[in-house]
Amino acid sequence: YHGKLYYVEYDRNSVTAWDGRKNSIFWSKPGCGPSAVIATAQGEFLTTCYDSGTIGRISSDGRDLPPYTHDGNGNPFIGPNDFAPDRHGGIYFTASGTPGHMIDGKIFYIAADGKITQKAADVHSANGVDLHGTLEFGLFGFIGRPLFAWVRWTQQHWTSHCGWTIIL
Repeated sequence: YHGKLYYVEYDRNSVTAWDGRKNSIFWSKPGCGPSAVIATAQGEFLTTCYDSGTIGRISSDGRDLPPYTHDGNGNPFIGPNDFAPDRHGGIYFTASGTPGHMIDGKIFYIAADGKITQKAADVHSANGVDLHGTLEFGLFGFIGRPLFAWVRWTQQHWTSHCGWTIIL
């Protein structure tokens, strides 16, 4: 971002910037436990604060901004850990959930306007999202789009089992 590499240091509770010659602490917050950092389309930074269960917000000059603590429906972020930007200025992030055998990981979406929604729940240890090339149908879009819509509708309204969805 602007000629610098930004990365997190979990044990230091910091986001560090490297300008090609030296490293410097860009932001730090005790108790955060950052595991990922990303620049937003609005010019601020977000960091997943795994330990505090928040999404830290950082101004472009490194000032601490009020963190995101839950989505629009009040769902908390338990173990947020990774980001993936989309093509519309939004950002997906994963929350791994409660450590141990519980399956309560989630995937959230931060829209370009800052509205946060939960996109998936009951994910086992959610950790990482990759959207590269997602839903690029190319020349076969006239076939792919309706098939994808059918699969999605079937999973939402008929059966959530992927195998049965494909067979049906």
